[in-house]
Amino acid sequence: NFDFYLLNNKFDILKKKIKSSEQKKYYLLGSLRFCKEWLKTKSKLNLDGNDVAVNRKFKVKILFVLPKKNINIFWDEVIRTIEFISSYSEIEIIVLNYDSFFPIFPNQLKERNNIRFYLISKPHSTSKLIEWSDIILHAGSSVVFEFFIKKKITVLPRYLTCNTFFSEKYDAGLVLKNRDELRDLCNEAISSLKNLKYKYEKNYNYKNKKFIDDFVNANTKSVPSNLMKIISKIYDKF
Repeated sequence: NFDFYLLNNKFDILKKKIKSSEQKKYYLLGSLRFCKEWLKTKSKLNLDGNDVAVNRKFKVKILFVLPKKNINIFWDEVIRTIEFISSYSEIEIIVLNYDSFFPIFPNQLKERNNIRFYLISKPHSTSKLIEWSDIILHAGSSVVFEFFIKKKITVLPRYLTCNTFFSEKYDAGLVLKNRDELRDLCNEAISSLKNLKYKYEKNYNYKNKKFIDDFVNANTKSVPSNLMKIISKIYDKF
């Protein structure tokens, strides 16, 4: 039996179906791991490691953060999607993966000069890869909050999975229904990345902020300050 519970977001509370008599034990903290204060602090302390080299001959930099292999995802279509993106000579793509043995990428794909395959934290931190990118694709990544906080063009290729994501409930980030829409995105990015960013921000900034406010900030101005307030309240009860 615990005296108190600190939860990241309101959906954690809803999942627990807390009795009214127990509600005083639960506090909505927010996410210390992804709050803006921690991201700034670890960057200042050089905990993120080295910057990712930028090749100026490419117009667009795309990061594809793959989920763990146990996630319900159509892996054959993931490979076809990577093949399609890397067919654009103007685009450089980094594929960030958890497993060096899965999925198995075709040799001709590995040999393309505009694609890099990295494992988590080798040789660069995920944070540095996020900073390097213009566009980020995801389909079940636990670090998706950092994409939004760093205001990257965040894209969910919906056709890769049967899962439902919390970001979809907020209409946060760009959702692609098929590879035709992926082609349109790549063409827009090559034509004018500046215009694509403007369009994305106009359509999604408010929704993205609402998503982050609920899941990371616990609808407070500062997660560390919120933590201190909660600890003070708990302390006062003893």
